[in-house]
Amino acid sequence: MRRISFILKMPHIVKSTASKHCMYYEAKIQLRPYKQAIYDFIYQQIKKYPQIWISKEEKEKTGIDIYISSQKFARCTLAPKIKKIFKANVIISKQIYGIHRDKQRPIYRATVLIRT
Repeated sequence: MRRISFILKMPHIVKSTASKHCMYYEAKIQLRPYKQAIYDFIYQQIKKYPQIWISKEEKEKTGIDIYISSQKFARCTLAPKIKKIFKANVIISKQIYGIHRDKQRPIYRATVLIRT
């Protein structure tokens, strides 16, 4: 029997795990105004981590919103790097999204605003 091996290149935009659906997001990255260099940097950083995916993107009048699956990554990894490399003004805010079913703790969604 002959084996055929191939590599599937999956887009990094919609990907889901067993516990989370493909449109699940914990953080929204707001890029105001839209800068291609920062946008490409965000994509490169997300591609390094296979457990993080982009749920959706929304083009706004003044920029773009990128919804990603990890607020910890957005707040603790991505925001400081963008602030340091691009000298951008970064504002991080969180709001309660719901209550965890088992742990009875609040679930937060973060918004990272990047202004250049």
